[in-house]
Amino acid sequence: MAHRNLSRSAIISTLYALQMYPLSDTESIQQLITYIGNHFSDGNPDYNFVEHTVFSVIKKQSIIDDIITKAAPRWPLENMNTMDVIILRMSIYELVFEYTKTHPNIIISEAVSAGQIYVGQSSARFINGVLSTVYREMGSPMGPVRPPRIDMSAETIVTHQYKGGGFVYAFDLKGDAYVALVQDIWGFWTFPKGTCDKTEDILLGSAREIEKTIGIPVVSQSILGESEYSSFHPQKGNVVKHVTYVLAKAEFVTLTLEDSAGLVTAKWFPVTEIADLRMYDNVAQISITAINRIFNSQ
Repeated sequence: MAHRNLSRSAIISTLYALQMYPLSDTESIQQLITYIGNHFSDGNPDYNFVEHTVFSVIKKQSIIDDIITKAAPRWPLENMNTMDVIILRMSIYELVFEYTKTHPNIIISEAVSAGQIYVGQSSARFINGVLSTVYREMGSPMGPVRPPRIDMSAETIVTHQYKGGGFVYAFDLKGDAYVALVQDIWGFWTFPKGTCDKTEDILLGSAREIEKTIGIPVVSQSILGESEYSSFHPQKGNVVKHVTYVLAKAEFVTLTLEDSAGLVTAKWFPVTEIADLRMYDNVAQISITAINRIFNSQ
């Protein structure tokens, strides 16, 4: 009986072989799949599934690689471990294009397991972080996924990172209110922010980081809210990010995207139009709080 986990092992081996020794014609690739299935799979893989997935990944590789780059913007594809890339390509294809056929829990869990087997624990955590990001940005269409079991050794270090940013507003000469937003690589409009020191005044730190991001001085007025989320960095390991959002006022002048890591552009929007923008839920909620605070103080 064919098993999907055995099949995924054959897929990984085939894609890795093609990465090392590229083949272009269909017949040669089919022969490679058969050879790997017969000689390197511990069991009986589903050859139809293996062949379908291998050829689909090849066909959509440029799209998949773009997704990987967006999910890990600070880690260039060419600097990633080759096996990590292969596992991610296979898993992202299933996750994005065929998530209705196999539940994301299984896709992510088996990818993490493959990372542990072929590379190690750091690879497993990195793969889990990238795939979880991709699935979250898809809108979690099959519901939330269970965190896969990863061996967290005693040497695993959790880094805490503190960020400040927020809702930057200004009035034009007519007295109309605008908000300065930045667009990330996923197409969402969000607040400019940056890294602060845990011990510094968060209002001052947030103002500094906002200016570094959009190129204009601001004055922080009050704290709007806070959030916390976890991520994985290939070099730093597990990172817990604590973000404080402030209400900040500025002059209505041209924005310049200075610190552009993971960002595409910066733009002023009339506050009356931001409800139509693609925004993260917490950004939308904090925007409502900010607008109420601005106009209640007028």
